[in-house]
Amino acid sequence: MASSTHTPALKPIELIVYSDFNCPWCYVAHKEISTAVARAKAAHADVPFKLEYRPFQLDPSLPEDKPVCRIACYKKKFGSEARMGSVCQLLKERGKSVGINLYVLSSLLYLPSSFFCSFSSP
Repeated sequence: MASSTHTPALKPIELIVYSDFNCPWCYVAHKEISTAVARAKAAHADVPFKLEYRPFQLDPSLPEDKPVCRIACYKKKFGSEARMGSVCQLLKERGKSVGINLYVLSSLLYLPSSFFCSFSSP
């Protein structure tokens, strides 16, 4: 009687990512995570991945019912216009490294996340 060799299924590597979809840094991180998972799958095709995104609101002080000035928010967050400029430049460079062309201050208004949710599928 021949014996069969059976390799047990590997347990998936589970990644839970908390992300604010209104945050450009979170978008860059999403691209970096996607690239890392793709590389891992290419190197180890037998290892399954389970990727789960969960919402996280970075700035709960933003109003839900009206847009606010993005530049004012950034100045408040980063302390000065010079610091804001250097952080935005770093974000552009980091985005470009993963294939995203970010126009960080092209939109002067922050729209509340609830605005974007209104376009999602039911």
